Amino acid sequence: MTRLTLQSRITAFMIVITVLLVAVFTFIQVNNQLKTITQQNIFRAKLGAMLAKNALENSVVDITGVQEQQKALIESLNNLKQAGILQSADIIDPSFKIASSTNKYSRNMQIPPREQYALKSMFKSTGQKNQQQSQIDKETKSIFQYIPIGAGETAYIVKLSYSLGNINDALNQVYLPCIFIAILIALANILLSVLL
Repeated sequence: MTRLTLQSRITAFMIVITVLLVAVFTFIQVNNQLKTITQQNIFRAKLGAMLAKNALENSVVDITGVQEQQKALIESLNNLKQAGILQSADIIDPSFKIASSTNKYSRNMQIPPREQYALKSMFKSTGQKNQQQSQIDKETKSIFQYIPIGAGETAYIVKLSYSLGNINDALNQVYLPCIFIAILIALANILLSVLL
């Protein structure tokens, strides 16, 4: 009877230790995976912004009309979105309205005042090199890339949006290895419990 009680105590202790080990392992793995996803998405945003800038500038190089330029820009943005280079994009005109967008619901909306203030200097300096800007929004967990296109009356700023590391993505990528490790530890504990 005493042996059974001692054996059940040891088994319970091993189960608690196993659960703690798996929880710590999972936490560390999810944290590392989240950092990796965030770094990959930031790199993707930088690379996507360069590709988008080249594609957008080439799409409006010979077009003079405002409506034609907007159509050419949105067509290029839709192609980039279909290729997976960007998630969403807005074309902002000098009056701080969204002229066109890859998102149906944001067209003809006014840009928030906080964002308008940041974009004023970009509209004043369109046509100059290296005016591209980035902004990380911690509330929406997104990175925004602002790219000036054109000059003068036909100046636009293209706002590209990319999501940063997402906890759901990190969990999905860590899920199988953690389950595998948990099963291995549980089997080892069962084996050790039986041997005692």
